[in-house]
Amino acid sequence: MLMKNNFNDIIFDDSSFFECFDGVDCDKNLFLKNWNNRYAALVHESKIKFNLETMNDWSESDIFFLIPIDSLKSTHINLFLRVSHSSVNVNVHMVSFVRECPEVVLNWSVIMSEGIQNSSVSLLEESIILSDKVKIKNLPLLDICSKNIMASHGAKIYRLDWDKLFYLESKWLDPRKAKWILLSSYVEKLFSWIKLDDREKRQLYEEYFYFF
Repeated sequence: MLMKNNFNDIIFDDSSFFECFDGVDCDKNLFLKNWNNRYAALVHESKIKFNLETMNDWSESDIFFLIPIDSLKSTHINLFLRVSHSSVNVNVHMVSFVRECPEVVLNWSVIMSEGIQNSSVSLLEESIILSDKVKIKNLPLLDICSKNIMASHGAKIYRLDWDKLFYLESKWLDPRKAKWILLSSYVEKLFSWIKLDDREKRQLYEEYFYFF
């Protein structure tokens, strides 16, 4: 089910969640409790601080953010993750489509507490630039206070592959359709994680991806 602008805390207890944030300024708290947690969020024209915290050992979480940016409003996403337990695995993937925006700020901080063992954290942020008037800031921070753990982060800022666009357009696809084919895989990933009915998917397409 699609939850829009839900500001309640979420405790993951063998559950998956999909949320949509549109035009909000808030904090969102996520508590990672059990095995196989999945969380996906669509964030639009918002300033949000996501606070993620582990609750016990032996949990695994996959988290995906999709951020379409197509207006002159600034977008700020701050992600704060605290890992305080052993044998925890957290994977975070954040993708933004930036068509027009004066400033995009995407920050994340990871703290891995002292004394934990065999835990791992992976964060990847991708910004796909679709115009020339964009300012992006990525500020990652890893604070590692323990041994025998793994932590990694990466940030990619790039334009669409023009060779692929040219190839698709050579097959008589108009430029807009060709561009959408290259972007749609991320949208399909968002939808594949969480069960949405056709009406909810169509609603999201029309509201947030029409202009791409």
